[in-house]
Formats: sequence, structure tokens, C-alpha cells
Amino acid sequence: SITTSPLIAADGSNFAGPYVGFQVNAVGVELHGDVTSGRDAVGETTTGSVGKTAIIGGLELGYVVPLGESGVLLDIGFSYIAGGAKIKSASTDTQATADVIFEVDDLYTGWIAPSFALSDTSSAYLKVGYSHATVSVSGDVAPINDMEGVTAAIGTRTVLESGLFIKSE
Repeated sequence: SITTSPLIAADGSNFAGPYVGFQVNAVGVELHGDVTSGRDAVGETTTGSVGKTAIIGGLELGYVVPLGESGVLLDIGFSYIAGGAKIKSASTDTQATADVIFEVDDLYTGWIAPSFALSDTSSAYLKVGYSHATVSVSGDVAPINDMEGVTAAIGTRTVLESGLFIKSE
């Protein structure tokens, strides 16, 4: 048998108010590049790929405002992922200036997320915001700027009896 319920089945009062969240994030980065060396008499072309994943913790602060009794909510929040990940690529060219190191640190995101209560304990949301991360590179490469841009996500939030919640994006 199949049971259905309306999309907006609850008033959203279980989600209202301030919240603090502790995050566990699985993040990854991959770099690929080609370079033709003209700095020495060899003039070789090097192609390479390097990648890394990391488990990083973070903090999330927010406030959820119910917009009436229809189960429509507005979530305004900010998150900070401390620390970062570093990728190091060693060169076999003895004439190269240095190994290349790429590091991403301190990711900040601010957002607004219209949400819809699916039940007394679950909601779905669409999130849009702005993110910024500090980037540093060293070695025989051109410097790059920090990463920043628009963040977009679709997710769910489930509130447990204890008041703790689980989010997935």
C-alpha cells in the first residue's frame, strides 16, 4: 500500500528559533595540470594529477523564522569550517624551483534557506549563500586568489526528540 501526505504537513514550530550545530564534513580536492619547461636545456612536458580528501569539523549558527502557520520557514545561518587541506606535489625535475603546495583553509559561508516543514520533525530546504575560503600556493606556480562564490544546496533537517537535529545536503 502507498500512503501520501501533503507537502506541508506541519506548522514548523519545532524548527523555530536559534540553533548551534557541530559539523563533520568529508571534503576533497583534485588538481590536474600540464606544463612545458623551457627553463633548462631539457624542455620537457610534465602532466600530473593530485588529489586529497579530508574529514574536517565545523560550526554552524542560525535562526529559523516560521512564516505563518503553513509550515513555511526561513532559515538564516552562518558556518565556519576550521582548518583545511593541503596538497603537495613533488617534482622530479632537478632544475625546478620547488615542489608545489596548494592549501585551502578557513571556509566561511553565510546563507538564507527557505524551508518547508514536511512533518513535526522533518523539513526540506533550498539554500543560497556566499562562501569564501583562504587559498595559498607555493612553489614553481603562479599565485592564485582566495576561492569565493555563490553556494547553492538542497537539503533536509530532522529534529530528534532530544532537540538535536541532523542535516544532510
